[in-house]
Amino acid sequence: MNDRELLGKRIKSLRRSQGHTQERLAEIIDVNTNYLAVIERGEANPTLALLERLSAGLEVPLSELFQYRREEGCSPAELRQKLGRLVNEASDEELPRLTRIVEALRE
Repeated sequence: MNDRELLGKRIKSLRRSQGHTQERLAEIIDVNTNYLAVIERGEANPTLALLERLSAGLEVPLSELFQYRREEGCSPAELRQKLGRLVNEASDEELPRLTRIVEALRE
């Protein structure tokens, strides 16, 4: 299972635990219901802005969306490389949010 699928499952789990339907959460965060379904299936890469809206709509810290088990077999070196690529590919506008996400996960 890849990261998108793990994130999607986590979002779906949080949504259900709060008793929200996809329609209701989509309305709260102002996205199309079909797009939320695509995210929950792990078929889309939500933007940082959308992840922030999801965390607000679910009333959980942003870091809570990423509290899922990583795939087995990823070494720390591979994870550092992946994180480095994400940082290098981030736009100037995304860097402050990306920094806040990483800092929140370290707390």
